[in-house]
Amino acid sequence: MEKNKTGKYLKYAIGEIVLVMVGILLALQVNNWNQERITTKQTDALLNNMLTDLKTDIARFNFDEGRMEESIAGGKSLLQAENFETISADSLFNLLPNNVLFYRISNQTYERFKNISVTKIGDSDALFNSITTYYTFNSNFFETIANWDSKESLEMLNFYMIDDEFEAPMFLTEEFIPYSESETVRKNVLLKLMSGIKSRNYIRQAITRKSTVLTYLNDIKNQAETLIVAIEDELNKK
Repeated sequence: MEKNKTGKYLKYAIGEIVLVMVGILLALQVNNWNQERITTKQTDALLNNMLTDLKTDIARFNFDEGRMEESIAGGKSLLQAENFETISADSLFNLLPNNVLFYRISNQTYERFKNISVTKIGDSDALFNSITTYYTFNSNFFETIANWDSKESLEMLNFYMIDDEFEAPMFLTEEFIPYSESETVRKNVLLKLMSGIKSRNYIRQAITRKSTVLTYLNDIKNQAETLIVAIEDELNKK
């Protein structure tokens, strides 16, 4: 190699290196763009599925609101009413505030959402943070309140169903098996049982619990409705 050509070869070698580096950077950029496009497509599909989950939650929340309100009204009528002449023993028993919630928030889509390792949606972290908060802290807290009420309500129900003088109604069956006592006897026994201080305290506590559950039920329903609006706004940007 002649001395006067060394500079040309050096420039050529540097140029080759630069071209290779530019090629690698472009390939990485294209790969990142493709991966981002795939992730965005997956995220949008999951957001649409999440809308279905949230609407399912809201429908169930509305149903459970009615059941809680019914329990509260039934409990109040037992504490306040003085005359139950026109109501049967079984109907009287059914006024006990013993409705409970066994519903778990639909989180299947959220679990899939976590699996694709999304940490941001759109131009800000707000929507991602709202989704995470709803499906972790808020849902867990709501289910804790509902489980607390269920446990206490079953304890209250056992007080009436396992009493050694009152023959309680059967549940979850259409078959009717006659009672050993007459309607009049059963009703008098039940009225006496319900008029006791322990029974009234059970009912009072149940009304307080159901009111607490109803408050948190309304809160999480509002959160679900707000989240639906935020997700729809994000999807409509596309």
